[in-house]
Amino acid sequence: MSATPSRIHQRSLALVGLTGVLWALFCLVLFRAGYAPSRTLVPLPRAGYYAAQAAFVVPLLFAQWAVCAVL
Repeated sequence: MSATPSRIHQRSLALVGLTGVLWALFCLVLFRAGYAPSRTLVPLPRAGYYAAQAAFVVPLLFAQWAVCAVL
């Protein structure tokens, strides 16, 4: 029995969500431990970069998933 397209989308959405949550948690661990990146591509203060990344990584991953799911 093969998975229907909607079932495949649900599974991929769940995996993207899980990946985003794990990534955000890791960013929070880095921020709380006092780590800062050596360089950033976006104009954010390095001291709070990982806290900011934890906030925007989940919506960004969902947006990328939505774009790729339509293609």
